[in-house]
Amino acid sequence: MRRGFAPRREPQQHRSRMRVARILSAAARLIEKSGVTSVNTNAVAKTARLPVGTLYQFFPNREAVLQALLREQLTKFNAHLFPLLAPSHDREPLHGQVERIVEALAQAYLKVPALAPLLAAFRWDARFAPLAAENNAVVSAAVAELIWRRAPSLPRARACAAAVTLVEAADAVLMLWLRTRDGALLVELQRLLRAYAQAVIKT
Repeated sequence: MRRGFAPRREPQQHRSRMRVARILSAAARLIEKSGVTSVNTNAVAKTARLPVGTLYQFFPNREAVLQALLREQLTKFNAHLFPLLAPSHDREPLHGQVERIVEALAQAYLKVPALAPLLAAFRWDARFAPLAAENNAVVSAAVAELIWRRAPSLPRARACAAAVTLVEAADAVLMLWLRTRDGALLVELQRLLRAYAQAVIKT
């Protein structure tokens, strides 16, 4: 994380953690109500019903709040996705699993508060893109394990490369879908990922 945007300190005590949670929840509510541009430290503190000085104990500026919120909401996003990548689904038809994953991803973007507006505004911003890239790497590692479980004879390096390709392709299309909300893009994404995943696993 770029220096100057990192939290001032990590909350250690329960009371401090609760205050940080209130701050991030307030930022998410502001974004959901009025968009990313509505977020500033005074507005967040007011919405959280905390003195602005309390906010500054944890975050040096607006960008630090938004970065922390994006990191937290990406973790919640993963909670929607990772159960669908679990070994318990390995015996299911691959095409059905891929379709459910795409549907779950799209729904998660809409269900996790403020995540879609954050990504729409900052996915390619140099201050925030590393967080999204870091999360994509975590997801890619889980997808690589899924591929390797389904095709254990596949070299690990090939499984990892295929996983990165799948995740980055899905990310690009989903970012476009967030801007347009064109459902046809999700259908085509399912077809693309299904065909590619099946080709890799059958190699």
